[in-house]
Amino acid sequence: MVNNNFNYLDGRINSTNASVETVVANVNSSLINMQNFLEASISAQISALINNVSSSIENLNEFTQALDERIEELEQCQEPTKTALIDWDKMALIANTTVDALKKQINNTTTGISAYGGNHSALHYGDIYLKEDFTNYPRIMVVYTDDNGTLIQAKVWESWVLDYLLSQSKGKTSITGNNHSYDLYWNVYGYEYKQTISGVEYNSKKDFFFCNNNQNCGIVEIYGLGEKIESEGE
Repeated sequence: MVNNNFNYLDGRINSTNASVETVVANVNSSLINMQNFLEASISAQISALINNVSSSIENLNEFTQALDERIEELEQCQEPTKTALIDWDKMALIANTTVDALKKQINNTTTGISAYGGNHSALHYGDIYLKEDFTNYPRIMVVYTDDNGTLIQAKVWESWVLDYLLSQSKGKTSITGNNHSYDLYWNVYGYEYKQTISGVEYNSKKDFFFCNNNQNCGIVEIYGLGEKIESEGE
């Protein structure tokens, strides 16, 4: 009788253990499934978030680029800082005249336009000395007039463009942008041309001047436009 009771209890214990093991296995399986679900869901959400952030950054970059382009357009519409570059004092000294006389070789009292006409042999009938290298500025503006001072015009150069043209040869370049015989031109030699003044050889690039070739107008002024470009080490 006692043995029968023990056998019964053993059976019940074994049955209970099997049930517990089954429950534990089911719980473990559920936990694993839940973990997999959560990992997949979180991964999907993170991927979606990353895609949204990347898209937002791309849109922000496009907006920033468009804004920068618009700001640049507006800046170009505004009058830039102008720095007069012609060294009138040096030119007057070379020509043994006054600055006022040099600036008024062309002088139209009706229009109020006066200009340097390149009428001094000491300046080779058109050399123009500058206070500094014109490439110190992003752009330059050459203001010029006809020989009668009846009109006034301007040529704006990207400084690197004019510098490039002058560096190509000993040939001539018109700083007014005009080079036909009937145009208002002011042709200067390239950097390779060496000008000799009082027995001294000068280089137009190093000595900051436009070496005259020939001309058919008057120069009012040459301006550096924009802020001065700071060179390395300054």
